[in-house]
Amino acid sequence: MEYLPDELLITIFQYTIENVYHLLKLQTVCQRFYRIANNSYLWYWLYRTAYPSWSTRISYMIKKRPLIDWKSYIIRLAKKKSYASHLELTPFTPSTTKKRLREYENIEMLDEKTLRIQEPFVYDIDPVTHTGIVAMGNQQSSEHKILFLKYPSYELVREMNLKFSPSDWSCQILGIQTIRLNERKVQLFALVIGMPVPVRGFVDPLQDGDDYDRINKWRAVLIYHLMEDGTTECLANIPIPDAFLGRGIYFFSSFNNGNTENVMDWLQMISPDTVEQHDPHSTVFMLAFGVNSPLYSGCGHIIQFDLRGDPSILDPSETHLSWDEVNQSFYRTNPINTIKADTPHAKLISSIRLGSHVSCMIHFRHPPQLNHLMCVGSLSPSELTIYDWRFGIKVGSIPRTTIDNDTQPWGCEYSWSVPVEGNKMETMTADELWFHGLRLIAVGDREDKFEIKIWDISDLLNISWTPFNNSASLRVEPSEEDVIDMSRLYSWWVRGTTQLKQMALDNFNAIHTDRLPYNISPNSVLIVHTLDTQVKYTAYNISQTSLYLLTHDGDLAVMDVESGQIIGRLNIGIGIDINVLCDNEMVITQRKGLSRCLLTYE
Repeated sequence: MEYLPDELLITIFQYTIENVYHLLKLQTVCQRFYRIANNSYLWYWLYRTAYPSWSTRISYMIKKRPLIDWKSYIIRLAKKKSYASHLELTPFTPSTTKKRLREYENIEMLDEKTLRIQEPFVYDIDPVTHTGIVAMGNQQSSEHKILFLKYPSYELVREMNLKFSPSDWSCQILGIQTIRLNERKVQLFALVIGMPVPVRGFVDPLQDGDDYDRINKWRAVLIYHLMEDGTTECLANIPIPDAFLGRGIYFFSSFNNGNTENVMDWLQMISPDTVEQHDPHSTVFMLAFGVNSPLYSGCGHIIQFDLRGDPSILDPSETHLSWDEVNQSFYRTNPINTIKADTPHAKLISSIRLGSHVSCMIHFRHPPQLNHLMCVGSLSPSELTIYDWRFGIKVGSIPRTTIDNDTQPWGCEYSWSVPVEGNKMETMTADELWFHGLRLIAVGDREDKFEIKIWDISDLLNISWTPFNNSASLRVEPSEEDVIDMSRLYSWWVRGTTQLKQMALDNFNAIHTDRLPYNISPNSVLIVHTLDTQVKYTAYNISQTSLYLLTHDGDLAVMDVESGQIIGRLNIGIGIDINVLCDNEMVITQRKGLSRCLLTYE
C-alpha cells in the first residue's frame, strides 16, 4: 500500500468510510494515513454522502479554496447528532437580582398561579463574539415587566416595569435588533401593547379551562433605544389601526437596507410628505408585519421615527397611561407639561397589503441582498408567495407542487446548508453566498397528513430586481378602471415607476406570472417528510442539520433533516416556542417559564 499514490487512496477511502468516526480512527493508523485523513476533500465527500439532498449544489471549493473548514464542521454535526439522544432541559425563571444564572442551575420559580411568560423570547447576539442581549416579557397578575439579560451569562441588565390601563391587556417584546447608522451601531427594541381576544380550541395559561387561548390584537407599538448601561429611551408610541395580529418586526435605515438613493426613491413613492423629515444620520424605519383579523389578510405597517428622541412621547415605563377608546390612543393619566421637541414626530407612514387568507409569514432579514423580501403562505393557493414588502407587490412564488395542494402551511423557517462564518454575511457578495445553499423549510398539515418540505432557494440570490427603473414604458396603457383599481390596491401607484406599474398590472390581470423575477423552479424541492398524523406538532426550529419539533402533548422531537429519522426525544411539558441561539443552545418558551439546554458538547 505504501506504493499507492495518495489520489488512489483518497478514492478508496471515499467508498469505504461510512462516518466521521471511521475517518478519525483512520488517522491514527500511521503518519501517511493521518495526512490523508485530514484531506479537506474527504470530509466534504463525507458531508455529501451523509446529506445528499440537503447538500444539493454545494461545492467543495470557491475561488480555488475550500468553502469552509470541512473537517471541523462535519465533526460538529456528528457531535450534535450524537448528543440529540442525551438532551437535558433545565427549567429556569430569570433572576430578578443581578446574579449569574449558572449552567443548569435551578432558580426558584415565581408563583405559578400568577406568572406568565409573555411569548416571544427575543435576542440580539453578535455572530462573532456570541455575546449580546436576550429579552422576554413577564406578566405577574396586573404587573407588566420586560426582562433584559446578558448572553451567555444570563445576568440581569434591566427590569423594565410598564404601567397602563386596562391592566388585563398584554405587553410583549416583539423584537430587539442592532442597526447601523453611518459609523455607529444602535440597539433598538419594540414593545406591543395588545388587547386579548379569546380563540376557541386552544389553552389559556391563566385560565383553568382547556377550551380557550388568547391572541393579542395590537393597540399600540412602543419603540425604544437600549443604551449600553441598560437605560432606555422611548422613541415612538404609535397606535395601530384595525384588528392587527402582528407576527414580527424589522428595523432598518439608509445604511443597512440598501444605498441612500434607493431609500429616498422608495420614500418618495410611498410617503412623499415625510421625505423632508428624513435625515440619514438619525431617521430609522420599522416594519411590523402580520395579519388583519378576521379575514387574515397580510399586512405590513411601516413606521418612521427619529433617534434624537422627543420628550413629549408617552412612555409607560415612566408614567401611567390609559387607553382612550374614542381617539384610539393612550393618554397620560396625570397630565404634565412637556417640552416641545424640534425633531420630527414618529408616525405610521404606510400600510402595505401582503396577500390574503395568510397562514404564515417569514421575512428574509439576512442576507442583506434579500431583506426586501417576505415569503407568505396562505390557505388557498398551491404556492408560497414572495412579496417585495416595500411596495406590497408579488414578485415571485415557490411552488408547493400538486402532491400537497391540500396541506395548509402554518410555519416557515430558512437556513443555510453550509453556515456562513461570523459576520462575513454582511460583506459577502450574492454570488459567494449562493455557494452556501439557502434553504426554506415549511410545515403544513391537514387531518390526514403532516408534512415538512424543504426547498433550495439559493437562486433568489442571483436575481436582478430593479423596481426603481423608470426607463421602460408600459406594454399597454391601463384603462380608467385599471387605474382606479391600482390606486386602491397600491398607495404609490401615481408615483410608481413603470417597472412597478407593469408588474402590478400583470399580477392584477393574472398574466405573465411565470415571468416574475423571484419565481423558484418546481425542481427546487429537495426533501419531503411525512410524519405520523396522530401526533400534533405546534412549533419547530432548525439548527444546521437537525429539526427540533414540539408536540401538543409536550414532547420535543429531534429529527435528522436528511432522513426524517427521529434521533432524539424528550418530554418537556407543554411548550409554546423553540429558539436556537448560536447553533449551540436551545431555549423553549413554556407556560410557566423557560427551559434551556446545550445542543452539543465540546
